Amino acid sequence: MPGDWVNWSQNLPKVLDLTRELHDRALHFFDAYYGSWGLTVDMPAFMADLDICNLVRPTRQGRSPIRTARYSPLLHCCVLYLGSIFMRAEHPSLVGELESTFWDHASKLLLEECDQAALSSLRAYNLLAK
Repeated sequence: MPGDWVNWSQNLPKVLDLTRELHDRALHFFDAYYGSWGLTVDMPAFMADLDICNLVRPTRQGRSPIRTARYSPLLHCCVLYLGSIFMRAEHPSLVGELESTFWDHASKLLLEECDQAALSSLRAYNLLAK
């Protein structure tokens, strides 16, 4: 709808200085080097639900879901973190930034998502265990 936009970084640590291009590149690296092999995350569905769950509307009518079976804030952070590790040769500073904030942010999200876990939360727990 007019005025709607996707706030793709709303569930990421606030201290990250991350562009959408770098974010999407890290997600692509995750898909290329782990997602397609580990079969943990269906990346096309994840990306579609990332947009749905992070949709910002000027009015409060029709609020977007926080989590779906294919997207959760914790899963988003895990995929981004692992993707950044796969591209550390290109962007070593990104891995350093994420490492310093990832575990604190992920542990807060973990506690939130444990209350009402969705399938995406279980997928995130799987990635955290790696």
